[in-house]
Amino acid sequence: MAAPDPAFDADHMAWGGEECAETAEEDPADAELRQLTAALSSFASTYVNGTASSDDIATSEQTATKLEAALPQTQSADLRTQAEDALADAAEIWTRSAQTPSAILNHARTLLLSASRSPRPEPTPENVTCNLAIPQGPRTEAARGLGQLASIPAQYNPEVTHAMLALTADPVGAIRHTVALIAPSVAVSDTGTAWVILEHLAEHDIDDAVLAATVTTACFRMNDAQRGASILATVMGRAASRSGRDTAASACAIAAGLLWVHHTTPGTDTALTRMITRWPDGGT
Repeated sequence: MAAPDPAFDADHMAWGGEECAETAEEDPADAELRQLTAALSSFASTYVNGTASSDDIATSEQTATKLEAALPQTQSADLRTQAEDALADAAEIWTRSAQTPSAILNHARTLLLSASRSPRPEPTPENVTCNLAIPQGPRTEAARGLGQLASIPAQYNPEVTHAMLALTADPVGAIRHTVALIAPSVAVSDTGTAWVILEHLAEHDIDDAVLAATVTTACFRMNDAQRGASILATVMGRAASRSGRDTAASACAIAAGLLWVHHTTPGTDTALTRMITRWPDGGT
């Protein structure tokens, strides 16, 4: 195994990563993998809530290419997990910028499609429903990144369609919640699939937060109030009345009221009447 390329030394990274020192006991291949992973993770940490510069995207993509080449050489499950997380994180960040070159978006698509098939994050009793904790794992980044890529028609293909539909039924609630919110981006390239995603969630999901996001997205972000009202009616028929503003029942009530008052959307007056009749306890 060749020594790590000084051009990718973490001390020279524009985003200020710190070089991982190689220990005397560590295999040289693992040392290289650890260093490349640390550099890519530093890039992801720097841009966790922002858009990366073109130069940093280009440099990180070169680092990711080297990391992928080094990955098969390790026998360490921990290093492999860390590297896969860093690759998925970086790929998702690349998809945020409208200035990212198509070749790098192609690379992002490959990485995110692979991430969508990852066994992580593993479903647990705690993460099967959506809560404030976002579970770490490649599928989490795949849901966001593939949705963002779907807004670029040149990047959208049947593999992306298949992956987004699979993530719609993901066992982790936060991932399904992301898919519900990202559906309008899918609609840029494939309106039909975007509505299939929302209809599936409306008909089958059991999580309140996911159903609420589905109703809000369908009614206000898909540019088809009448079809959104159909999604609302489906969720309304399945939702239970619960107190609080972030419930599916609350989302239905707000959406129906706004669609009727501001747009006079047919059917929403009936929906409001049904909700008042069905949920008389004042919980919603």
